[in-house]
Amino acid sequence: MWGKVTFVFAWIVVGLFLLAMGASTESAAVVVLPYVNLWIFTLVGVRVFRGRGEAIAPPRAWWRTAATARASLIFGSVLGLLALILVVGLVAQPSDFSTLSTVLALSYLVPVAALFIHAGLRLRAAPPPPITADLNRRHSRTVFR
Repeated sequence: MWGKVTFVFAWIVVGLFLLAMGASTESAAVVVLPYVNLWIFTLVGVRVFRGRGEAIAPPRAWWRTAATARASLIFGSVLGLLALILVVGLVAQPSDFSTLSTVLALSYLVPVAALFIHAGLRLRAAPPPPITADLNRRHSRTVFR
């Protein structure tokens, strides 16, 4: 759990640093950095972290983004809703939005939302996993007294 908390904290700190750096300069390259940060942390996060009961040894399927269908569908729905809100805001008041920032935000939100929803639907349609021992190393230790 602490690994995930530290990961998310680092994601936020690096993102805020990049946003502050982008606010202080007007360079288009600096505007892109927070979105690169989002992509890198998202891709690393969905590859590295596993859910309870998820096997550790085999590599995770390319499409799998979360341990459960529910988590994938919730994340995908929230990201999709954010993309929809951004598009509606852009249509309602286009002068309030930077074109580059909007394009970058949508180029992150739409594919990642689609990936999470795709993973959730595949996990929901998959047969239930076989009943096995808990794969969590901490719970699977045998203690002899």
